[in-house]
Amino acid sequence: MVKKQILLVCIEFVDPLFSGNGILTQNMVRGLLETGFDITLLCSRPQSLENMPIHPSDDDMGKHPNLHIIVTSVPDQTWKRLDRKSCWNYMAEQAPRRMKNFMGNTPKAFDYIFAIDWSAFPTIEQLRKSNIIPRKSRIAYFVFRVFTASKELCKTEEDRLFYIRNELEGVKQSIITFVLSHVDKKSMEDTIEQHSSFSKLGYTEKIEMPILMPPLRYDVWRKVKEDVPKTNLNPATNKRYILCNARLSAEKNPICFAQMMKILHEKQILQRFNLIPLQIGSICDKEYATEVYSLLPSNSVIVNKFLTSEELGEYYQQTILNIHPSLYDAFGMTIVESAAFGVPSLIHGDTIGASSLLRESENEIFVGNMSQSKLAAELVEKILLGGLDQLMAVGEKAQIKSLSWSVNKYASELKLNLESINNSI
Repeated sequence: MVKKQILLVCIEFVDPLFSGNGILTQNMVRGLLETGFDITLLCSRPQSLENMPIHPSDDDMGKHPNLHIIVTSVPDQTWKRLDRKSCWNYMAEQAPRRMKNFMGNTPKAFDYIFAIDWSAFPTIEQLRKSNIIPRKSRIAYFVFRVFTASKELCKTEEDRLFYIRNELEGVKQSIITFVLSHVDKKSMEDTIEQHSSFSKLGYTEKIEMPILMPPLRYDVWRKVKEDVPKTNLNPATNKRYILCNARLSAEKNPICFAQMMKILHEKQILQRFNLIPLQIGSICDKEYATEVYSLLPSNSVIVNKFLTSEELGEYYQQTILNIHPSLYDAFGMTIVESAAFGVPSLIHGDTIGASSLLRESENEIFVGNMSQSKLAAELVEKILLGGLDQLMAVGEKAQIKSLSWSVNKYASELKLNLESINNSI
């Protein structure tokens, strides 16, 4: 049987990763390789690392014979960003030359082009103009985040219109658009319905927009399956963490976590339960990160690097509760990672995509209002007063659900969706 050929275009895939986008893309690729696809992958990394070896975090996957990685080098100041100030335009400029160096001058008709977010489409357009891929290539659009739904990114009318135009153009060009959760599906449908600019693009066909939730990160799944860590929540232990695992940028709202910890420290709640705040997340905005750090109690533990499954396990073994302070999140992969280790999470509500997988009604997650730090702190205090038995019961249910949605199951579901859309064309 001939392997299906995919060209996957994304910003983030090889080291250094800085967001859930890179993790999800790596897991998507791993699953597709094991499902029998051949993948050519075009991505970026900072210019300062241009002479370093190219590899994804998972070396075994990087050596797979059916994975071919092509990398563009972009200015360091555009790295650790996925918004309109990211490296999308630099990547588009370099892509034709890099692809020709890899493929030669003969155009290649891939079975599918996978576009990760709107930022992939300028690169795809340059590849078309350079006759590297056919104009009528079949594109699958993966919306890892609905940028038009982010108030932090759409503060100006210019920004808002930029994301509207680019996201709707992505839908127009694609035979299928995948979203991560019910949250993003509604956001995309609202964008399409509310903006007449979409109809002006000339798109009139039925929009295929299935929900394809991110799988549990493969190295975490493997770590837990091979060696399930036993969470140590005994009050007599030296360390017990209350965690926020989110990158240091405004849209993730970690400042709310810091404010909550300050309030709970001043009320002696953290001391009463022998809890140490733990902030994990890469720094995207140094000024913002400094503000977050300044609010955290002095005994807080701060980690600002990408963690392996082994490192995560060591922290989660001593974590009592994970707090995800975002008011809106396309998914929130760290919530599912926490669940895999048996650590329950508190989230804002159904505006967090992970609630498509982990349900409050099934006692798999805690949900509450995190729009005000004082109210959120009161909610955390209430959860803590509910006792360890409740925390561990929610964590156990969350773990079962998290481990059930693996990389291979994700890839199989993706393949079925592609076959379904092919049959309808």
